[in-house]
Amino acid sequence: MEASRARRAVWIWAVASLLLTSSVHAQDAARRDGNWWRGLSGDLDTEEGRRNFFTKTWYITGLLDGTFGLSRDLLILALSESGDLTFGERVEGAYSRARDKRVVNVGLGQVYDGVTTFYQDFRNRRILVALAITIVLEQIAGVPPAQVETAIEALRQRAGPTP
Repeated sequence: MEASRARRAVWIWAVASLLLTSSVHAQDAARRDGNWWRGLSGDLDTEEGRRNFFTKTWYITGLLDGTFGLSRDLLILALSESGDLTFGERVEGAYSRARDKRVVNVGLGQVYDGVTTFYQDFRNRRILVALAITIVLEQIAGVPPAQVETAIEALRQRAGPTP
């Protein structure tokens, strides 16, 4: 009986913790837009400036390491291919092509500078940083400027008015 109570208490604690952390994370992630990015500024000679610089670079690194943007391409490419390959082989090939196009030989500094430049336009500041990184990666990959501008305009419309 006592073990059952302990298990139930642990289970309730685990569920409550999960709900609380996911709620906090959702609130935190929702504010990671251009206003958040630009708020992380400061001179690199100060502790705050260095901390803000590292926050930005670690954020970019996390997204790139997490192969942000590749999952969409991966599934689209894998599902559109046919032939004698298994689905797993198609997924692996699609992943390699998408990674090579968007992430290989792309420097962290390039992405950092691109995102910073992207947010210099006040109309872009409500766009989430993860989406801004996608735009920058597309620009680096050589997507035609008109196509990139169309995507940016769609993101602006979806993001809503700039406060």
